[in-house]
Parts: sequence; C-alpha cells; structure tokens
Amino acid sequence: MRDDEGRPGATLLGRGGGAGGSTRSEMVFDRLRQEILSGEIAPGTQLRQVEIAGRLGVSTTPVREAFATLAQEGLVFKDSHRGVVVFEPSRNELNEIYEIRLVLEPLATALACPRMADVDLDALDDIIATMRRSADHHEREALNRQFHAAIYAHSNRSRLSTIIDQCRDTAGAYLRYLARNSAGAPYRKAADTEHSLIVEALRRRDPEASAEAMREHLAHSQHHIEGVILSA
Repeated sequence: MRDDEGRPGATLLGRGGGAGGSTRSEMVFDRLRQEILSGEIAPGTQLRQVEIAGRLGVSTTPVREAFATLAQEGLVFKDSHRGVVVFEPSRNELNEIYEIRLVLEPLATALACPRMADVDLDALDDIIATMRRSADHHEREALNRQFHAAIYAHSNRSRLSTIIDQCRDTAGAYLRYLARNSAGAPYRKAADTEHSLIVEALRRRDPEASAEAMREHLAHSQHHIEGVILSA
C-alpha cells in the first residue's frame, strides 16, 4: 500500500476491448488476474506488454485486450509516465481526490437543483431502481456514473463537469477495489439509500439540502474505501 505518493497523470484504461470471445485474451487475463490477486505481481508494478507477451507465448494483441479487462476490474490503471501499472491503493491519493470531490460535486448539485425538471428526477429514480436490482458491479458502476453525470450536466458549468469527471475517473479504481471486498455489499445498500435522499432533496428544489445530501454520500464513500485500505 502506498501512503505517501500520488500518481500524477493517472487515468483509467478504456473500458472497451475486453477479452470477449478471444481464448488467448481470456487466458492472459486469467493468468495476470491470478498473479495480481495472489501478490505474485506486486502492487505498483509496471506491466510491459511485450515482456508479458513473450512470457506467456502470445502476441501483444491479447495482452492489450487483457489489460483493458483488468482495468475494468480496477486491477490496473494507465499512468501517463509509466504505462500500465498494477493498482495500489493510497490513502493520500484517496483523501486528496475526495477533498476535491467534496467541494466540487455538492457545488454542481446545488447549481443543478433549480434546473432539473420532474422528468429528469424521474429518470434518476429509474437509475436507482435498476441499481437496486443489479448484483453486477460493472453494471452498477456504469449506472452510478450515469446517475451523477445526469445531475452535474444540469449545473450548466462545462468546465466544472470536466474536472469532476477527471476526479471520478481516479476514484473509480477505488470503488472497484471496494467492490471486490466483502465490505462492498453493505456499502452498495447504503449508497442506494443515499442516492434516493439526493433525489428527494432535488425534488424539494432545495439547493442547500441537495448539496449536503451529496456531500454526505461522498463522505460515506470515502469512509468505506479508507476502511478497506486500512484493513488490507
């Protein structure tokens, strides 16, 4: 676990291009996933595409596809300086990301509140209902992203939304890290309730309450993730 350094320029790999029906891609993915989860490949290790292809006796294409699927699992990320790196949770990075999110996302929510029509709020309720029925963390992640983006889009602040998206990209790796842990189940239930409280405040057309509901939701997310990091 890293406790002192962040990852400048870190972004998630693209979510497309998974292993799909490719047997070789699946083999590479399964092998690398096992090595990462077992600790054989240590957190923070830089993964070199050509080196792995040679070690496993495949071309670089299935390795590249396996990297994309590993990123979907939150096991690797793409660093602008080091390439593909095994995800290593950092309390400092987590706290910094949430320090920013706890300011910007409630602000965007407050700005969006008076601009959201009933039909927009009904759509948010539909997203929450779908999330409650889903046990697939990939689907839930996509729906969660959709839920928040739908709110912030109504802030009418494109630059603010862009900065939030960048922070959420990094935070996404931590949420996937949480999803792989047993603590993810109670967190999911709490998050669904918190999403509903956000919509309730938006329906009251109360910007201050909406912002506070969002702030509490993010603070709870940070708390859950930090607990998993400390217990690792």
